[in-house]
Amino acid sequence: MDWFTVDKEGLAKLLERKGKAFVLYELLQNAWDTNATEVRVQLKPLPNKPYCSIVVTDDDSAGFSNLAHAFTLFAESEKKGDPEKRGRFNLGEKLVLALCEEASIASTTGTIAFDKSGRHRKQAKTEKGSVFTGTIRMTRAEYDEVCQAMQRLIVPHDRRTWFNDAELNDKPRKDGFRTTLPTEISDAEGFLRRSARETLVQLHEVGAGETATLYEMGIPVVELDGGEPWHINIHQKVPLNSDRDNVTPAYLRDVRTAVLNHMHRFIKGADAAAQAWVREAAADPDASKEAVEHVKTERFGEKAVAYDPSDPEGSKMAMQQGYTVIPGGSLSKGEWDNLKRDKIVLPAGQVTPSKPEGFADTTWVGEDKQTPGMKALAKLVQRLGEVLIDRKVSVFFVEAPEASTLAQWSLGKMTFNVSTLGKRFFTTGVTEKQVDLILHELGHNMASDHLSKNFNDALTYLGAKLAFFISENPTFFKDFSW
Repeated sequence: MDWFTVDKEGLAKLLERKGKAFVLYELLQNAWDTNATEVRVQLKPLPNKPYCSIVVTDDDSAGFSNLAHAFTLFAESEKKGDPEKRGRFNLGEKLVLALCEEASIASTTGTIAFDKSGRHRKQAKTEKGSVFTGTIRMTRAEYDEVCQAMQRLIVPHDRRTWFNDAELNDKPRKDGFRTTLPTEISDAEGFLRRSARETLVQLHEVGAGETATLYEMGIPVVELDGGEPWHINIHQKVPLNSDRDNVTPAYLRDVRTAVLNHMHRFIKGADAAAQAWVREAAADPDASKEAVEHVKTERFGEKAVAYDPSDPEGSKMAMQQGYTVIPGGSLSKGEWDNLKRDKIVLPAGQVTPSKPEGFADTTWVGEDKQTPGMKALAKLVQRLGEVLIDRKVSVFFVEAPEASTLAQWSLGKMTFNVSTLGKRFFTTGVTEKQVDLILHELGHNMASDHLSKNFNDALTYLGAKLAFFISENPTFFKDFSW
């Protein structure tokens, strides 16, 4: 005795919200899952009626192997064990039949007809392939939508397909790659299980007026909202929700990460690198170092450091030296984790430290090892200190190869890093570079913040004061030549 009875009219009402395009998609994917090489779809409005006729034919030599599957829900499907077939539960045909006023399925094993009086078995057979014929309620507006939806299909390369006598063309391909993704496949007992296997992922250009879409073997599943520049066609069963019109966020993230890992070289410019799909993929633990580094470069440039709260002045020095300083809140935790994992972006305090690690413990250059140029520079600094800031300045020289700092001001002391400046800096007479550096460090006597208005004002003040002093003492710099 049967346990269930399905109300056809009630099911039809539930299916109306899916739109009518799914009807043709279901019939078409059944044909594509056979060994057919040609499939033809005819959809024609009936005169003076809100109905359309549907005819779908294929040339598969075997035809419909078991006609009972046309009306038996959840019968064991031959497709369940094949991840490269679209069907799962022998459900699609029944959903289509629920929307039809009348229909028939003719194949090499016979014909099943459906009308208002019920289901009828007929002896008529096809020589090869199958023919689905049906009449479905469809307004002209729905007809137009279905015609547009048919143009969204990505036709398999070995299944020539016609819609209303016009052959459907494949969408232009961008690139493809193989990767491992979750799928659905039946086990030895016929239960459908989640699994993972290697599959082909094909990317296609998004045409004018189109929205990037995730496909399952050429059938649209769901439009993508992450700013993807391509259609993504998965060449195996895609794990779907019960309505078969969406995927889980976890699966979509897996797909996006795989696309980023293989296609990051095509992402150009800051806007493209900041799209939601890129950011989600770049935050995934499986994102490759090459992909994450490419995204960083496109978005923030070659020279980029992380804002360092432990060394705010070092962050400002990085900006001064042409680095892009990335604020902490501009990236997600996952994005930061991957940048740090591969040391793609370092804290500013490690790249442009305001107080380089080990600076005070590096090798001091004593007076006995100072060159004549160093001694002359020390005297110049001391004299300018008296003239410009009315302060006695102590001058020191160190060798700190690991530090990027050129010089440092601290409590009336100016320290020059010989390792960074290079010995040539001290082997000629007074130069613009020397005066530039001295004025910069003396400016810190009034303000420590490189980016503050006070520091800017200090530098302009010192420059103006020095200009007037030199105008009154034109031979001043000659006294410090060597």
